[in-house]
Amino acid sequence: MQRFFLFLKNNIDLDIAILLALGSCFIDGIDPLSTVAGLNYEILLLLACLMTVISGFRKEGFLTLIFEKTMNFVHNSRALSRIFVFICFFLSMLITNDVALIIFVPLAIGSLMKVQRCDLVVKVVSLQTIAANMGSMLTPIGNPQNLYLYDNYKIALPEFLLLMIPYSALSLALIVALTFILVKGSDKLPPLKNSEVKKLSFVKLLIYFALFVLNILTVVGYVHFLISLGVTVASMLIMDRKSFKKADYNLLATFVCFFILIGNIGRIDAITGALSGLVSSYPVPAA
Repeated sequence: MQRFFLFLKNNIDLDIAILLALGSCFIDGIDPLSTVAGLNYEILLLLACLMTVISGFRKEGFLTLIFEKTMNFVHNSRALSRIFVFICFFLSMLITNDVALIIFVPLAIGSLMKVQRCDLVVKVVSLQTIAANMGSMLTPIGNPQNLYLYDNYKIALPEFLLLMIPYSALSLALIVALTFILVKGSDKLPPLKNSEVKKLSFVKLLIYFALFVLNILTVVGYVHFLISLGVTVASMLIMDRKSFKKADYNLLATFVCFFILIGNIGRIDAITGALSGLVSSYPVPAA
């Protein structure tokens, strides 16, 4: 019981999502069974597949290695801060905003402490959070909301990217400006000692990359969902079953609740009518 309450304490976002989803099931006229049956299980399972593959990449140390190679180009505090911020911005387009933050926030904190710039921790982590959320909005797989919208409205990939590029470009420009304003200092950094990274398995990385591409092709509609699901699950079971345990199931559960809430709200005529009128008149602010 103590572990259960500790889990609830450490996952406030999931707690709120569960309460909202359960609360929406008690709205007059809502049938909970229809709500559960109406979930888009293909999207949820595809999201779980992507999380598992990314978990494999992370476990192999591939993402950490990419980061450490970029450290060769860092010469001062501002450059170091920008590395962490921009890597969150761009990688969140491929590995989702949450995964980017989970990987690179601890690395940012540790590295800033190593160079005795603890004063930058709050600023850099805040910029990382903004960057990950802004960068992830460019692609359908950047965050689960995009994946849901991309599938639900059957938007073509080129159209989706063209729609989001101006907002992503503006966001990037503002983030660059914030790094000038918030991160002061052109001090020369002492040499950073790279953390130990285990020897990478080329075969595993190649398979993970192939699985990642396969799931991306499924998202954009070139590969049937069941093929992607079957190949991903079978491959991960053979290579590394522990990767299934490392996937971010809390995030997945949060979006199950999110889909339930949205689905139930969508069944209320008064709300859907008001939202439709708002989106039609003011599409960008409403989004």
